[in-house]
This record gives sequence, C-alpha cells and structure tokens, in this order.
Amino acid sequence: MLFFTNYSAAQNHESYRGFLTTQVAADKLPGPQHLRDYVVDSKLRLSLHDAVVLTLENNTAVRIDETQVEGNKFSILRAKNPFDPQLQSLLNINRFSSAGTNQLQGIGNSTNATFNALTQIGQVTYNQFFSTGTTAQVQLNTTKSSTNNGFFFLNPNYSSTLNLQVTQSLWRNRGRFPNLAPLMISRRNLQQSQANFEAQVNDAILNTVQQYWTVVQAQGNLDVERKSVEAADASYQHDK
Repeated sequence: MLFFTNYSAAQNHESYRGFLTTQVAADKLPGPQHLRDYVVDSKLRLSLHDAVVLTLENNTAVRIDETQVEGNKFSILRAKNPFDPQLQSLLNINRFSSAGTNQLQGIGNSTNATFNALTQIGQVTYNQFFSTGTTAQVQLNTTKSSTNNGFFFLNPNYSSTLNLQVTQSLWRNRGRFPNLAPLMISRRNLQQSQANFEAQVNDAILNTVQQYWTVVQAQGNLDVERKSVEAADASYQHDK
C-alpha cells in the first residue's frame, strides 16, 4: 500500500534513514502480492476496495513512478552535502636511527652506540561550511619527540598548537540564497514529483474503478441475456 505524507512537515527527517523505505532497500520490484487471497473456487472475487488495493500493490507503472519520487528524495541529501561537517585525523610516526658519530649526540662514548630519535605527530581537523558562505576550520596539532640524547632536559618532549581559521566570501557565494538555492530547488523538485505521482496514482485508481464497474455491468448484462435465453427456450419448449 502506498502512503502520501506532507513533505513540508517532514523536513526535520531529511536524512538517509528518514528517506529509506522498503522499496528503496529492495534490490528489485516485488512480484504480484495477495492475488491468491481473493481466489475462491478458482475464481477471482473482488470488491471495489479490494480491486483498488491490488492495483496499488501490483501495478508496475505505479511502482516505477514511485522510484522517481525516491530519487528526488536523495537529491536533497546531495544538495546538503556541502554543509555536512568534516572531521579528519592524521597520525604520522617517524623513527630515525644512525650510528653515533660525535659526543654532541649525547649517546655516550661507546663505539657501538646508536642514535635514536622518534617523532609522533597527531593532527585533528574540523571543517564546517555554513549557508552564509562562511567556512570555519579548527585544527589541533600535537607532537611528541623522544630520543636517547642525554643532553635533552625534557624527554619525551610534547608540543601542541591550536589553529582557528574563519573565511567569509565577500563577493561570490556571499549570503544564504546562493548557497541554499540548490537545496531549495531539490525540495521543490521533490514536491513536484510527489504531486505528479499522486496524480498518476489517482488516474490509476480512477481507471480501476471504471474497469471494475464495466465488469460489473458486463456481468449484469450477461445475467440478463442468460435469463432471456432461458425464457426464450422455455417459451419454445412450451410452444413446441
């Protein structure tokens, strides 16, 4: 069964989970559903309500048209992608070893002494683009240095820096409208596709109702013709 919702009231659920439906998750269109439930004595017996339900469940054209609505839903996520925050992390480890060459390396006077140095750099960066055209970046860098040099007072040695950068467009992409325009267009396209889909479903329902009553009328005419034949046959047998 298909359900229609007011999209303007559901904008708070503009997420992948909010847009995900059973039809989208399925890898193919479902086959005929519930037709056998209405078969009685090898005959398909339907009320008008049953015929409408089966049409919405099994009409392939309706299902294909529904995929257009689903495609426009996920175009909204593409339009919102530039505003998604980004968190990046980096870890760089560098180890250096060499044979001792002089006393200034602080590794002693042994001929087999080896100079060792280890540098570990960690970096975390947060980026955010806002609808006003503002870009904010916060970056934290931490470095840990350790060595077997005896002349170092702090070993290991830690150093950290925090950088904050804010960039504002003054000409191109300045203000909310040019940055939100793709998102507004995607939302309008979704509303338009929903309206078109509802109109197509209404046409399918109308066609089903017309065909249903056409079949009912044909059955009524058939019953009348059958009774007319029976009456004519009875009259013929009487006259004969």
